Amino acid sequence: PIWSALLDRNRGYEQEVVTTHQRLESDELPAWPPILKLSTHNTFQSWNTVPENLQATTAIERMIDKPATNLNPLLLMGESGVGRSHLLSAAAQAMLFRDHGHVVLIHVSTLLDEDILAKGWREIIPQCCLLAFDDLHLAPLTIASELGMIIDFALNMGVQVLATTKSDPSTWEISRLWEVMKGATITTMTTPSRASLVTHLRRNCSMRSILLSDDAIAAIATFPDGGWREVDATFERVALAVEGGADINDAADVRDLLSETLVSPDVEMALENMSIEDLAEGIVDLVRARVVQ
Repeated sequence: PIWSALLDRNRGYEQEVVTTHQRLESDELPAWPPILKLSTHNTFQSWNTVPENLQATTAIERMIDKPATNLNPLLLMGESGVGRSHLLSAAAQAMLFRDHGHVVLIHVSTLLDEDILAKGWREIIPQCCLLAFDDLHLAPLTIASELGMIIDFALNMGVQVLATTKSDPSTWEISRLWEVMKGATITTMTTPSRASLVTHLRRNCSMRSILLSDDAIAAIATFPDGGWREVDATFERVALAVEGGADINDAADVRDLLSETLVSPDVEMALENMSIEDLAEGIVDLVRARVVQ
């Protein structure tokens, strides 16, 4: 808490800033676009800066410190699983925490046609300090022109625009959206390396007070074929097993657990209390059953 307060003070979170983004009361807000609320999900507290996202993280920090200046619009580009949506959400929450105006976060995958774009955006955009779009490359051509008009209007009103994309704007179909985003500042995020995933897992172990050996952590990092989300899901399986009493000592135990061959503590205790004769008889019966099959 002490370091958090110090960082907030250095970033200017506690300073009163005069802003031109005067906000409407909650009962006067239009139904669309959606106004972001404070949340603890996907914030900088759970973000892990590694070489593969360092450039993007630095750009986001500069954008938060001086919004709507040089990095406007700012585009986070990368493949699936590199953390684009997490960083976008963290930036949006940080801007909202500053309390300089409304924050709008639009998930483009939910926009199916032009009918969903209500006309209330012209009233709400001037009261925003950030207009964010997740997966902007998914915008269908039917609404690309109007999205381009919204972004252009926000830029003219001095609102910071931030978006994520899987592809470079130069590859998009020509539209108003293409026109306003082709000159955006682009920062690229890449797939995390094994070393970055290991660093991330060590941090998770520390936060969960779980003691795992280096080779066990390395086994978790190499088990899934994917990015942050897949590794987090794998770590959660191991963490729940450890917290449930499983004896995870090395990489072999991790692989056994993930392949569902790890013996549970109850079964292990039952085997230890079993006599040699009963154990041998059980093995013989198992072999006979397999031979019959």
